[in-house]
Amino acid sequence: MSLDLVAALELDEAAEVAKITERLRELLRSHLRRRGLIVAISGGIDSAVCAALAVGAVGPERVLSLIHI
Repeated sequence: MSLDLVAALELDEAAEVAKITERLRELLRSHLRRRGLIVAISGGIDSAVCAALAVGAVGPERVLSLIHI
């Protein structure tokens, strides 16, 4: 892989998390008019990431996680 491609693929993880959580807060306030989130989780890594982002956006007291067993 060329160095230019490697540099183009680098992410600032903290900045991306901040952007996603801010957008979740913005959507809750302006479009959904809700104070919390419900996250359906399966136990996989993508579900864990979604739950973590939701908690980061609104706090653990405002996130309800549902799991299907």
